[in-house]
Amino acid sequence: MENAITADNIPMMGHTTFTVGGTPKQPINLSLTRLAAKVNLRVKNAIPAIFRPDKVTVHNIPKFILLDGSAETEPLATENYSRMEAVQKEDGSYTFYIPQNKRGIQAGLSLPSEKGGSNVPPRSTYIRVRGNYKHAVWGWVPFFYRIYPGANMYNDFNIEQNKQYNIGITLTGTNDNDKRVYPPQDLSIDADGNPATANSYIVLEEGRAYFFDATVQGNGATTPGKDEVAGAKWYGPKIEPRKMSPKNAFWIWKTDEALIDEVTLSSKKDKVFFVIGDDVINGNALIGIQEEGTPEGEVAWSWHIWKSDEDDDPRENPDPHRVRDNTNGSFESTNANWTRAGTVEYLMTRSLGSYSKKWTPHNHMYYQWGRKDPLYLKSHGSLTIKLI
Repeated sequence: MENAITADNIPMMGHTTFTVGGTPKQPINLSLTRLAAKVNLRVKNAIPAIFRPDKVTVHNIPKFILLDGSAETEPLATENYSRMEAVQKEDGSYTFYIPQNKRGIQAGLSLPSEKGGSNVPPRSTYIRVRGNYKHAVWGWVPFFYRIYPGANMYNDFNIEQNKQYNIGITLTGTNDNDKRVYPPQDLSIDADGNPATANSYIVLEEGRAYFFDATVQGNGATTPGKDEVAGAKWYGPKIEPRKMSPKNAFWIWKTDEALIDEVTLSSKKDKVFFVIGDDVINGNALIGIQEEGTPEGEVAWSWHIWKSDEDDDPRENPDPHRVRDNTNGSFESTNANWTRAGTVEYLMTRSLGSYSKKWTPHNHMYYQWGRKDPLYLKSHGSLTIKLI
């Protein structure tokens, strides 16, 4: 079942006992129980000058109905859940019906502002208010709020059949400490807030806005040329990055039409914002910019966006692969006990663009030697290509 429950189409269940062949035309009494929950929602925007809501959607809706209302909702596989856009009624409110989805009670939560983020059990049903927020520096940017229905608004994540949930939401701001607030995530800084730009960014959440610094080419570091490093026979020409002046931003290709919902440039024209589509599990895309004063259609730089449901921090791998940079263009395999001179680097757990840490043919990006931009091979045929 997928988004099929409406006010005129609510599945019900009941049982009774009666004697076959008893009194003719004897009425049979049967009590019915609704197998879906009813949600009444009202959203009040208290900050219309800086937030413009444009869509309300409901996520992690089970595609199946449980006949036993006491049972937990399983399994967690993504294909068993769907989403829908809530339809606003004339009075501005929303009403929708969803199957049971009992995700439990999270101990230790006592405030509504804590009901979100990492405190949420997997596949909990949530209501998302999407819109655009007027940032003091970046201008209008994509912005989201998430509300998790339940018996209360702070630690209960159970949606139970035959129950009604009345929810009132008042949007008052963008408090960073409120886990129901989902501002765009900056990809071009590290965990300590230091600049950390790259040519490839991994993103983990669907239905989320992200952004990166569009004025920096790659990691912003100078790549020495073959004439500057002794014995560096594999080095190419020297690359000196320059600060770019973006004019506009756009996606160049994407492996799934729904992967990237929108691409925009900040009002200061220094950040690229994009939104990962709803319920997209894995995929790859290429985002580019055009610079001021360049011919229409000319791409000044591009970035690989890698959507995965698994992070790739090789330092967290219990048995990481390492290599030693000999500083002359060559690398040697090493291990944790390596003692010779040279910088030891960690290797990623998989190839760029791979959907899983378990390698399978053709589930990653391909690169032409000397070029930073990935190639997406939609159809491989009999072509055999080795990992880089």
